[in-house]
Amino acid sequence: MLVFTLGLCLGFSDPLSQWEPDSSITLVETSGYRGHPRFLRTAFRYVNLVYDGVAEAGVRADVARIPLRGESVDIVLSSDVFEHVRDDVSGFSEIVRVLRPGGHFILEVPAVGELEQTRVLVEARGDEDVFLAPPEYHAEHTLVYRYYGNDVLDQLRALGLSVLLFRGRVPANCITEQSVVIGEKAPYISLGPRVLRDRAWS
Repeated sequence: MLVFTLGLCLGFSDPLSQWEPDSSITLVETSGYRGHPRFLRTAFRYVNLVYDGVAEAGVRADVARIPLRGESVDIVLSSDVFEHVRDDVSGFSEIVRVLRPGGHFILEVPAVGELEQTRVLVEARGDEDVFLAPPEYHAEHTLVYRYYGNDVLDQLRALGLSVLLFRGRVPANCITEQSVVIGEKAPYISLGPRVLRDRAWS
């Protein structure tokens, strides 16, 4: 659903492998892996922020300290990462900082669209992790700090993004029902062909 939603933001409906390359678009992904990074790398100026060994080769960085200039990125993709980010407030703030006006943040996290309130499993207090529930781990033994509820939309709005929760399935692309958060650094969400080229909010 992540790449399908990226297509919505950019106005592409064809499979990713058929998208027209556009090197004027800077796209950052947090720990991108599987098949799509190689296509994104050829279609856009693509930066993969790698925190551990799970992702494809990229720039080693913590999402809470992104090594990029402010307002230098058109799109940030993040799938199944933020539930593992110890300081998610700093991570979301960094994404807003690096996004250009009119830029999009596409976020996939477990439980959004199902829970109303975020369920915190581990609370970060200074240098200490306080376990509020038995520890849970995902791939590569990565600790889960939280399962996001729909209140994450309020969290992103408070940082200056317009947001919407997109729920859907795309049987033609074998995509089962999923939820994705779309944020835009603009007064409202704009989806469609070449919205970023005009940069109407700059």
